[in-house]
Parts: sequence; C-alpha cells; structure tokens
Amino acid sequence: MPINQALKDLMITAGTFQNISSRDVYGKRIGGANTAFNCHLTLNRTDQFTPDSASAVSYSANIIMDGVYDVQDDAIVVVEGITFKAARVTTYFDEVSSHHTSVEMTA
Repeated sequence: MPINQALKDLMITAGTFQNISSRDVYGKRIGGANTAFNCHLTLNRTDQFTPDSASAVSYSANIIMDGVYDVQDDAIVVVEGITFKAARVTTYFDEVSSHHTSVEMTA
C-alpha cells in the first residue's frame, strides 16, 4: 500500500543529503553531489548539563521521505540547518514496488 496522502501532506520540510565519496587525511567525511528532498521531520533535542553549569546540546532526528532515495549509512544530511549523520536507512515496499524511505540520524 503506498504512503498515505495525509502523511504526504506533512512532508513540507526541505533538506539535502550527500553520500560519502571519500575522507581527507584527518578522517573527515567528504560528501559527493547534493540531492534535495522533501520530508516529514521528527527532531529530538537533548540538553545536557554538568554540575559546573556547562551545557551541551545534541540532536537526533527521524525523517520520512516520499520516494526512494539512495541514502547510504554515514551520509551527510542537512535539515533545518542542522548537519546530521545517517545512522539507519530503511526503504519500505508494498506488493507493487518501493515507495518511501525512512532515515534515522544523529548530529
């Protein structure tokens, strides 16, 4: 069964992804060509505080993309101005063909 129209109507967040093409001498990931997409975004923000009043913010997210995209693990994904690393990519199928992609990410 294809993705529900009600969910398609919620896919208003734009983003881009780059699959890793290489790494530099320091191990930094170098992305290939940008691919644009629209998605439904679920963003989780975690504020971490230490006893000495220092704080750090970390993000994790899940996106549902309408269509099938070749997002590889460790891809560089930019959504809402935040750069994420794709941790888990799942393509969903029905009786006819594949129809949408889900990506779990960490920042």
